Amino acid sequence: MPIVSAQSYVQGLLQGLTPPGATGIAEPIDAMITPLDPDVNPDGVARVYVWPAKAPERRIAMPRNDAATGNIGGWKKLTHDLEIFLVWMDSPDDPARDVNFPLFIDFVMGILRTAPNRNILYTAPETGATSQMVNIGEDMDYDFIPPRSLEPQMQMRYDARIRCTLLEIFQA
Repeated sequence: MPIVSAQSYVQGLLQGLTPPGATGIAEPIDAMITPLDPDVNPDGVARVYVWPAKAPERRIAMPRNDAATGNIGGWKKLTHDLEIFLVWMDSPDDPARDVNFPLFIDFVMGILRTAPNRNILYTAPETGATSQMVNIGEDMDYDFIPPRSLEPQMQMRYDARIRCTLLEIFQA
């Protein structure tokens, strides 16, 4: 339903995209919902995890759903506060190591801020429920965690979190 719809929609926006230019990321992004355990990322693929944080739900039109009469109900809106975690490993010897991961963060935020901002009718593949997805990337911020060295692999691990909202409108 709504949580799965929001996660799946954003995952679909990001899955398989390859950042252009000199990010140092040559493979398509692996967008996931459940993090790998452990996420040691030995394959060098940049990972993006889409996770819900909170979501206030409000009714915007009556009536309520009534299964007894078959009434599908009026409209509700759900403002998802999503957290999108970015993980990537890079060589400490990469001459572009100072810009690779910031460019990756910019790339993902750019996808979110330029996603279609119209009523996207989305059907959840798990339930068949439909909803409208609007305003992704209108409100965002990020945290860029300092990189840390992974001793045995001789690599640097980079992590960031992008927080963004997504408005979902559905009948209930």
